[in-house]
Amino acid sequence: MQPDYGSFAGLVNVAGTIIAMGSALALTFRGRSRWEPSEEDVPRGAQKVSGLLAALAVALLWVTYREQPQDIGWRLPIVLGGLTFGFLLLYGFLISNQTYEVERMAGATTKQVKIIGGFWLTAKARSLVAKGKTCQDVLAGAAYQLDRVWPRPSRSLAKLSFVVGYTGLVVCGTVALGAVAIRVGGV
Repeated sequence: MQPDYGSFAGLVNVAGTIIAMGSALALTFRGRSRWEPSEEDVPRGAQKVSGLLAALAVALLWVTYREQPQDIGWRLPIVLGGLTFGFLLLYGFLISNQTYEVERMAGATTKQVKIIGGFWLTAKARSLVAKGKTCQDVLAGAAYQLDRVWPRPSRSLAKLSFVVGYTGLVVCGTVALGAVAIRVGGV
């Protein structure tokens, strides 16, 4: 038995779907937030692809359940909500453990820029950390030359993890919102 959400059910469906797709598109074209790593470490392509995938998934859900009316149920939004939370935890863990600051020249002044460090250190950096230095200290001591602190595969894997965490967070959250809107509106 389909619950009756009243005369506003259709409005909730359409509005929720539009909000989910609008959020996906807004995330695609907005600038960087402070909590995100720098542009050079995680390319804007991750933002654009995440927004695109989320908008496609919501549109696909909407068309599928509009053309073949059936109860979308609560399972999909609940699973996607759980995945969103999991990706949030992963992304937060990565930011707190793999983000470092480097100094970059900006004209005549220097500015602090966040970068993603690798999952493992070079032998020299590892020995300095074993002697009590922090990774941030080792990075500063290496004149912010990243390859002297982390091997390239180490940083590449960390960057890939950031992209997966970010994409999962955006896509699952947006599609969960769209699925709830479709469920409540009953297409």
